[in-house]
Amino acid sequence: MIIKKVNLLASSVVVLALSGCSFNDVMNSRLEFIPNDTQACMKPEGKNSIEVFRSSMPKREFIEMGTVSSQYSSYGKALGKIKALASKNCADALIDIREASVGVMVSLNATAIKFK
Repeated sequence: MIIKKVNLLASSVVVLALSGCSFNDVMNSRLEFIPNDTQACMKPEGKNSIEVFRSSMPKREFIEMGTVSSQYSSYGKALGKIKALASKNCADALIDIREASVGVMVSLNATAIKFK
């Protein structure tokens, strides 16, 4: 009987913890694109994969499209969100990725670029 109560309590704690992560993403998430200028962007055709340059710069010439930033409960979610937003705004890659912790959240800022 005691074991069943302990298992039920442990299950409840896990469910509450997992629902808290979803709640954090909904209530505390942030996603933003700040363009460098008002240049119009034609939406890319098909799937546009975004390259990520963490420790080096691209060898090709590029122009800076703007800054993307996000705040989510994990690095993977935050990175996925800024890649999708950069793609939506016609960028080809992300450079100069900056990471910070904001409480339990991960904040990412990066520069979105387009290759010439």
